[in-house]
Formats: sequence, structure tokens, C-alpha cells
Amino acid sequence: MRKIFVFILSVTAIVTGCDNGTRTKLQESNDSLKTIVAEKDATITDLLGTMNVIEEGFKNINEMLGRINTSSATSEVAYSDILKSNIDAITETLANNKREIEKLKKQVMSDKQASKELKTKIANLEKELMEKGNEIGSILQAIAEKNIHIEKLDSIITDLTRANTGQELLIMEQEQEINNVWYAIGTKSELKEQNILDSGEVMREKDINFGYFTRADKRELTTINTHAKRAKLLTNHPDGTYTLERNAEKQYILTITAPDDFWSASKYLVIQVR
Repeated sequence: MRKIFVFILSVTAIVTGCDNGTRTKLQESNDSLKTIVAEKDATITDLLGTMNVIEEGFKNINEMLGRINTSSATSEVAYSDILKSNIDAITETLANNKREIEKLKKQVMSDKQASKELKTKIANLEKELMEKGNEIGSILQAIAEKNIHIEKLDSIITDLTRANTGQELLIMEQEQEINNVWYAIGTKSELKEQNILDSGEVMREKDINFGYFTRADKRELTTINTHAKRAKLLTNHPDGTYTLERNAEKQYILTITAPDDFWSASKYLVIQVR
């Protein structure tokens, strides 16, 4: 009887220990999830805070530009005083907005789950930054033509011109990157050779030969001639965003009717032909 009692105590201790161990692991997992959620919330709060700073900066710039454009000064001296009281603040706010936008871009680029809407918002902020820079540059140029002297005017115009030129190029590059898409056409064996197709699965291999793909701008790519009498899409693209029909030569032509929706799931298109 004593042996049975000892055995029961041992089993109870083991079960209790396992239960405690399980609870500990569950608690650790729960704490880890809470930490992840808290970090995500902090990131979102930081992003929103940065956006608010940028938008407030643009609001202040608009107000200061309004004071310059609607000035009722009757003399050149009075107008010059209005300019002097606003121009430094405008250029400083513009420079600060540029820094904040760069900060926002770095935050978003480091987050692989950042939404398309957020990236579009940043692109719009950059566009607004460029437009304000151009507007300020035009005002300063007009001031220079009137021979109204403002300290450091020449350097401000030069800096704005250089910054806006660089900003225009950057926005063009970003737009190109956003609109870049790739497509590949090949037989089953050809696609296998390039590791694009494997055991019926497309784009699953790590060693895909991306050099086999043709790069295009989705805004300009509307039709693709497969030059084949049999063709099918292996990658997923929403129904109603394209047609795949034969032409007079019985060759299949892919027509993309809704580019943004067509490429929404993937920037890669694979067409298998025979």
C-alpha cells in the first residue's frame, strides 16, 4: 500500500510539474505576443506622429505664403519687411519637412508589411514637398528680379533649385520602381529549366532565373503576344482584369484591361505556351 501511495504522489508531482511547465510556456508566448503588439502600436503611433508634423509644416508654409501673396504693402520697403519676416521661417519649415519625410520613408522601408496606401501617402507628401519648393523658388526668383535684397537670397534659390531637381528625379525613380512589373513566356520545359516551374508549382524555387523575365512598366504594358496557339497563365491574376484571346493568326494575345488590379497580387506574370 505504501508503494502505491508513493507512486501516486510521484505521478501527481510529474503531472503538476508538466502543467506548470505548460502554463509557463503559454505565459511566455503570451508575453511575447503582447510585446510584439506593443511594438507595432508604438511604430504606428510614431508614423502617425511624423505625418502630423509634416502636415502641420505644410499648413504653416501655406499660411506664410498666403501672407506674402496677399500683402497689401504699398512700398517696396514694406514688402521687403514682410518677406524678411516670413522667408526664413518658410525655408526652415520646408527643410524640416524634408527631414521628416526622409525619416518616414526609412520607417516604412524597414517594415515589410507596410501597406500600399501608406507608401502612396509618402509619395504624395514628397510630391507636395516638391510643389512647395517650386512655389517658393518662383517667389524668390520674382523677388530677385525686383532687386529687393534679402540676406542669403542667392544661396536659398540655389539650394531650392538643387533640392527640387533632385526631388523630381527621386520621385520619377520611385514611380518607375512602383510601376515596374516582370513577365516570362515559355514552354513547360523551358520554365522548368529556369526554375520558374517545379512539380506544377510556379515561382516556388529559391534559384529562379529572374534574368529570364522581361521588365515592363505596367502603365504602358497593355498587350502581350504569346506567339503561341496554346497559352495559359500560371500566376494568379484577378478575373475580369484581362482577356486571353486568339488573333487572326490563331495566336493567343493577353490584353490587360485593369492594370492596377491585374498586378495587385503579384508583380510577376508567367505564361506557359505550347
